[in-house]
Amino acid sequence: MTGSLLVQLAPHEGESLRGFVLRLTEANLLPSSAWVADASMEVRRLRSKIGSQLHGRIPIWLRVGGGPKCSMGNVNESCILGSRARCCPECLSEEPYWRVQWEHALYTVCHQHGYLLVDQCPQCSKRLSWHRAQLRYCDCGSSLIEWPRKNMPEAERQLCARLARCIAADTGNVHKTDGHGFSILSEHISTDEMTTLIRVFGTYGEMVGATRKRGGYHVADIDAAHNLVRVTTRLLEKWPSRLLTFFRDAGKYDHSDAIRQEPPRYFLAFTKALRAKFTSPSLEFVMTEYRRFMVENWRGVLNHRNTWAHSADFASQRYVPAIIVAKQLRITQQRVKELVRHNILRGHTKITARGRTYIAIERDSIANAEKHFNDQVTLSGAAILLGLPRGRVEELISGGLLASINQNLGRQSSRLLSRQEIATFIKRLSCCHREPVEEDLLTMHVILKIHLATTREFIAFVSAVIMGTPSPILTSSIKPGFVGLAFERKEFYQWRSMFRASTTDIHMTVVDAANKLRIKQEVAYHLVRTGLLPSTMSLLGKKTCRLIRLGDIEQFQMTYVSITNLAKAKETSPKALVKNLVNAGIMPITGPKADGCRQYFFRRTDLPIEYTKSSAKIKTATSIRHRI
Repeated sequence: MTGSLLVQLAPHEGESLRGFVLRLTEANLLPSSAWVADASMEVRRLRSKIGSQLHGRIPIWLRVGGGPKCSMGNVNESCILGSRARCCPECLSEEPYWRVQWEHALYTVCHQHGYLLVDQCPQCSKRLSWHRAQLRYCDCGSSLIEWPRKNMPEAERQLCARLARCIAADTGNVHKTDGHGFSILSEHISTDEMTTLIRVFGTYGEMVGATRKRGGYHVADIDAAHNLVRVTTRLLEKWPSRLLTFFRDAGKYDHSDAIRQEPPRYFLAFTKALRAKFTSPSLEFVMTEYRRFMVENWRGVLNHRNTWAHSADFASQRYVPAIIVAKQLRITQQRVKELVRHNILRGHTKITARGRTYIAIERDSIANAEKHFNDQVTLSGAAILLGLPRGRVEELISGGLLASINQNLGRQSSRLLSRQEIATFIKRLSCCHREPVEEDLLTMHVILKIHLATTREFIAFVSAVIMGTPSPILTSSIKPGFVGLAFERKEFYQWRSMFRASTTDIHMTVVDAANKLRIKQEVAYHLVRTGLLPSTMSLLGKKTCRLIRLGDIEQFQMTYVSITNLAKAKETSPKALVKNLVNAGIMPITGPKADGCRQYFFRRTDLPIEYTKSSAKIKTATSIRHRI
């Protein structure tokens, strides 16, 4: 059969594709819909209407090149029924065509008549399928119009009416309903969002033995799908009191010792599904109530791991983790435990399912704890107040700029400092600050990390800052101590040069040596490893590092010269110059092909006189520019 059918029909608005094919079969008195596979002209005509006039699941023989399974806009294909068929007998008696919303797995109640959709023949007890010859008759001859009706509650009809409206919007049809229902649902909610809402609420919203039920994406049985709709309707009614009541019952928050217990696994599964699925703006109304409940009743504490929570939730929750309290009060966690033990801080210790122990502190008790603190702070707290590493704070103590005492905290001995003395020290440090100007600045972080290597230089620099030379620039009034200070680059270099000039025995780190020699740090480390740059291991604060004497650096410059400086003097490329020197029998001391160094160095005594004179001119000019 290759021609067209004798009887041609026009599709109704909102008609299902498979229902239209079945209506064509019935109108042309054909035994089944198998005729379409052989009617090429009809196949082309049907394909032109898919997605514009006809929607729903597309039979395999109508797909072109393995196309999509359904043509319902953004609707998830897994929500569309397969071989099963559902209908409203009353709708078929009024207008005999198959509605596209009947194919959605979770559309279970007719929104026009309030009847439960039927899918099982009362005469032969078989499920209704698409493999039949007549639209309104079962294979056994039973009339679908005469099948019994079952009234459903108005709330379930309203929920299905909203789902039908979403399906109509996704398929581009005009949807008419006699009521809006559930004003909490956004007007812009999509079909997939409605499906997610019904699936999650219907799956977890009823405690039947506290066991997880199957979701609604692949629900083909009308009773199983309708149960999801029924449970969702019950939770959405009287919003949000019923949902909050379910949270309280499922999580067992009505128990007096609930704060010390782990929530039931069923409740955790429900909340996990909410956080994972309810991420769209249209479902934000559910997450708003969920966050409010968790802030008021959560057994633990909210932190950055709870990505669903907002910053306002962290600030308003009842309990605060001990580590946050320790940072807020600038004390150690061990001190927090002692305050809890002496009932200064109110809280409870909890062991998680993984065996991790954490302490939750009541927020109201933090204000009470602040009244009981003395003027002492640990070394770590002093480092936070000063904006320095602990090693640098110990250097200030050893240099006599800060005083400390040793005190036992529990079984451990700790070094404590005075908060008042630290505040006075910070005030003296920044009293001579100037307003920020548009100049080349060096922050204190960079100075401590790069420019001040030894303890002697650090102590001398802090003492000079207190005296007002160099004068600091306050870049931030919020950050305490050294963190908010910066200095003019030129003024700092001038102080450092004067200090180092007045010091006979100067040691530099490998990084400083690389800067002085104007070579890469990796080259400097290689020179140290090979012994060309003599170095010693020394203690810098609490850290052991390798230091180089300034005299050894100057001796290295007088003994060796880099190929880069030679090439600049001869106005040629380093590669060509190396080749000429090697051909002349002058071998490098170190280099890429000698011992793996990234840069070639030659001994000055091995070079001809014209090379040494040229390199000396380059060195003199470079040093003059550096001083300028």
